[in-house]
Amino acid sequence: MERKINKCKLDELIRLERKYCNTGDVDILPARIQVAMALSVSSFGNDNMWIHLADFVGGVISGLNKSASNEVIYGAFRAIGYEIAEE
Repeated sequence: MERKINKCKLDELIRLERKYCNTGDVDILPARIQVAMALSVSSFGNDNMWIHLADFVGGVISGLNKSASNEVIYGAFRAIGYEIAEE
């Protein structure tokens, strides 16, 4: 079964992750968690997966390729069976 990831929410999570990675400002973390929880609810019906979504995006941006574009991150989600949906 292919799961859908809301593009607008994913873009916001990416934006917050980039901002946190660039500044280290811990005041960003509550917003990042809130967006990741909303993304989890829209994709899985509950907020249990928020940390995995946040870590996946964070792993790409802060760990593997700081200059990765949003398109690269969408591709990573597609590679593991997710559809990026304009909802």
